Amino acid sequence: MGPGCTDRALILVDKHPGFLNVNESIRVLNLRKHLKNAGGLNRWLYSLGLEQFMDVFDKGTWGETDLLNLRMDELKRMGKAAVGPRRKLIWAIHHCSQQIV
Repeated sequence: MGPGCTDRALILVDKHPGFLNVNESIRVLNLRKHLKNAGGLNRWLYSLGLEQFMDVFDKGTWGETDLLNLRMDELKRMGKAAVGPRRKLIWAIHHCSQQIV
């Protein structure tokens, strides 16, 4: 746990779902900043070697919240069957949403 984080704080988060919305908002902001610093979603995907996903997100209907909630099975239904790239994308989204840039 980080500085100032206690077991009691974790219990509060579990018992009060409103706190989770704040957490999701922070994750969205972190992801948005990371994508902006990378030059946008397509450049970020390219930098990770995941350009095969550009066509999925080119439709412009994907927001940061959608990306945070993206699941492996959804990517598979979209025609992205290879497990390795799907796993890498999900991990990268999670990682970027957790760190402050």
